[in-house]
Amino acid sequence: MGAVAAKSLADLRRRRLQSVVLAIVLFLGAGGATLALSILVETNEPFDHAFAAADGAHLIVDYGASATDAQLAATARASGVTASAGPWPVAGFALRGKGGIFGGQLASGRPTPSDTIDRVTMLAGRWWAAPGEIVLDQDTATLLDVGLGDSVPLLPDPAPDKRFGHTPPGGGGTAVLPAPGAGAGPVTPGTSVTATVVGIAASVSTPDVAGWLSPSDIMTLAGPDASLDRQMLYRVDPAATAADLTAAMAHITAGLPADAVDSSTTYLQTKADADSTAQLYVPILLAFSIFALLAAAFTIANVVGGIVLTSYRDIGVMKAVGFTPGQVTAILLTQILVPVAIGTALGVVAGIVASQPLVARTAQSFGLPGAVAVSPTVIVAVMLVSIGVCLLAAIGPAIDAGRLSAIGAISRGTAPSRRSDGGRLRRLGLRLPISVPARLGVAAGVAHPVRAAMTLGALVVGVAAVTFAVGMNLSLLRVEDQLDRTAASPVRVELNDPSADQRTIAATIAAAPGTGRSVGLAGTTADVRGLGPVPFVGYDGDASWIGYDLIAGRWFAGQGEVVAPTAVFTQTGLHLGDSLELSSGGRTVTVTLVGEIFDTADRETDHLVLRGAFADLTILDPGAGPTSWEVQPTSGTNPLTYADALEQATDRAVSAHALDAEGIDEGFVLFLSVITFMGIVLVAISLGGVFDTVLLETKQRTREMAVLKALGMSPRQVIVMVVASVLPVALVAGLIGVPLGLVFQHATIGYMGQVDAGTRIPERTFDVFAPAVVVGLALSGLAIAAAGAYLPALRAARARIAPVLQAE
Repeated sequence: MGAVAAKSLADLRRRRLQSVVLAIVLFLGAGGATLALSILVETNEPFDHAFAAADGAHLIVDYGASATDAQLAATARASGVTASAGPWPVAGFALRGKGGIFGGQLASGRPTPSDTIDRVTMLAGRWWAAPGEIVLDQDTATLLDVGLGDSVPLLPDPAPDKRFGHTPPGGGGTAVLPAPGAGAGPVTPGTSVTATVVGIAASVSTPDVAGWLSPSDIMTLAGPDASLDRQMLYRVDPAATAADLTAAMAHITAGLPADAVDSSTTYLQTKADADSTAQLYVPILLAFSIFALLAAAFTIANVVGGIVLTSYRDIGVMKAVGFTPGQVTAILLTQILVPVAIGTALGVVAGIVASQPLVARTAQSFGLPGAVAVSPTVIVAVMLVSIGVCLLAAIGPAIDAGRLSAIGAISRGTAPSRRSDGGRLRRLGLRLPISVPARLGVAAGVAHPVRAAMTLGALVVGVAAVTFAVGMNLSLLRVEDQLDRTAASPVRVELNDPSADQRTIAATIAAAPGTGRSVGLAGTTADVRGLGPVPFVGYDGDASWIGYDLIAGRWFAGQGEVVAPTAVFTQTGLHLGDSLELSSGGRTVTVTLVGEIFDTADRETDHLVLRGAFADLTILDPGAGPTSWEVQPTSGTNPLTYADALEQATDRAVSAHALDAEGIDEGFVLFLSVITFMGIVLVAISLGGVFDTVLLETKQRTREMAVLKALGMSPRQVIVMVVASVLPVALVAGLIGVPLGLVFQHATIGYMGQVDAGTRIPERTFDVFAPAVVVGLALSGLAIAAAGAYLPALRAARARIAPVLQAE
């Protein structure tokens, strides 16, 4: 064993460059796979991880004034309740941010973050300790762009019938759920409070809470006559199904007045939202994990083949001095597995370290607390797969080399490189109408089909990864624009004062300086056969400009016509041109489906919505009037300035916010950054594959290159010749890799649409590459190949002639 170890160590030193390449390739492959799989594990049911870590609540119940404190205390002892927390006062309030007033927020007077139920994760700072201090939810802090020590204006809720976190069918952006205390009759309006941000936090069970502050501040915001709701959290057993939670809720509320519960939420509802969003990450992360290991596998096979190929003379010498076949095989495997093990171990560690901030930010993008998480399963799986791939690639050639006789091995190692397997391709390369050095390089590159195939595989993965990453980034940015419709309708206006004259408000908006186009809208709920209650949004005027992308058909032109998202068509089996009968309050109207639009609508309504003329809305709801407006300012008008001016012009009867002032969602940016980073990793692995191929080629052709340089070939011509050896493979990789990347882009975007909202995707979403860009992507294989080949080519060009020829 000592002789085997000594020989293995000596060979590792002699072939240190190839060993370093192998270690780097495994470092990148294992690191990239670990990174992607770590995020994948944490995004697979992320709510469950966060819920277990925080001992989340199974039931969250807001109680009205009719329930006494004694009755609420008794609910903690109800059958099935294993733990409880609260009650705390909750109320609606508004926040002023850069984009305007954000109404419908929920404030909680929770006194401490460390209860045994739903332990709130403090991301920064501390918990509030006195009036005038506020702890903001992480999403709210991002929305307002504020941090510790900043002052935040808190206002009485301008829209007391709305609640944070639920987008209405009209697309206005606030909520349509009953607010705490709703229906209690008129109260004295509250007054504003300026609070200092002392903490940033996140709650698993109450993600709709925008801020935690003192009960006295909440009372100031709500008004002296307001009757605040009180919130309680419960853990119950059993709690696995919706039926279990319904039974537990019945036990909890059994002794309370019939109107005691104002609202309630279960952990299953919150889990469904978080897990649905997380599913969008799965296909991309899984694809990149496979790509990383696949690209590494092609390169590993090539490196292993090169090590064996350049070891034949040494193998013959070892056999001649008495090494057994098993010892020869062990030496070759050691040469391969030592750098593999080092590269894999370092890659796994780097992948884990790099994944932690991304895992935390990914969880936060789902509205969940971020936490450090290490998956032993991922570590073991990546280690086993990486080393297993190397063993599979090495075991056959190593055993075959161990069986060679001393004479046979020395003959293979000293004979000129055989090219019979690629002779025809080599002859074709020599006939190309290009310079002699380039012609010699192309001929040499195609003379070894197996080696070229391994290089081709690594390059195809690299080109496909570039195409996929760039295409996904551009498509997802376009999806963001298509759903937000920021370019067409950058300003959204909500009616604050229900007593205001809606027609006057509409006229004020239309006449305001900077208004280009505007349209009012309102919504109601209509019963549709086969679907049940469906939101119907009516537009009071021409709305064809507001920016909804058409998947099929056209925008509605007038009364009796509607457009709808894909979910309406798939759930009803209807097609364009079919009719629907809508009914509400004994009134009916028949409409025709004329367009399928790219619209995710609201998850709570199963992504169902119908959009049509205001005349149809008034048939279903005769008293309806516009409650929100979409506005397209004139060219050159700043949307944020316009929104502020509009609020002043209406005496704050409306709240207006500019979409472009809110920026891109942080979770969305994170998603794009993960795609970009993994694409870079795959390109780096492809570079490693090309580097090794060219290094092996130059080693095999050392004598030939020395002769060519002796005959007058310049160093620049040597570089051209060496780089040209990988160009045919690079061109083929571009022709294969670009279509493969586009296929993955289409499939992934389509999958994401189905998972997120059951929608088809408009063709415009995929059409993000100009013809010149497609050509550029196809040539990216050439760029990767040239970059990977340059250093070995430079090394070959600088090699001295005399030592090689003197050894002959």
